[in-house]
Amino acid sequence: MKVKDLMIPVAECPRVSVDRSIYDAIVMLEANRDRFKLADYRPRVMLVEDERFRIIGSVRHSDMLKALLGSSKIIGSEDLSMDDQIKVCRDGFDRAYFKAKEIRMKSIVRIPSEIEFIDQDASLEEGACRLLSGSYLHLFAQSQDTVTGIIRLSDLFSSLCHDVKMAGPR
Repeated sequence: MKVKDLMIPVAECPRVSVDRSIYDAIVMLEANRDRFKLADYRPRVMLVEDERFRIIGSVRHSDMLKALLGSSKIIGSEDLSMDDQIKVCRDGFDRAYFKAKEIRMKSIVRIPSEIEFIDQDASLEEGACRLLSGSYLHLFAQSQDTVTGIIRLSDLFSSLCHDVKMAGPR
């Protein structure tokens, strides 16, 4: 099996422009979820596009939460007590609606490293090795220099579990 056999095509992934706000991303994410309500696909990442509609990175739910609730440098910081971190989060919840319209994707997009790209014709074994090499949740599948989809750790694991069950006990 190849990466392209298991990947989620870009056309089925939620996407947002780098210039859009978190609020816009939330609306687009919900629309994407509604679109695939009957399918076994729950998006956990949004792809971020540049002005030429090329995928340049991704934003996870946790990236948006950190941006809305407080600086990622504060949340999870060893310099602050958990009570202080909770206060930062509480203050963030109070202002989340306003911040969601102000914060742009370009300020929170995560640009992938070279290892996070994989050729769509690569083997699933290579995909598994790359995913596990950096504890990534997904890789960007590509053909030449164009991102064509993502392959998620959860989908790869499900596929492997299915294969193990089909082989049965030995």
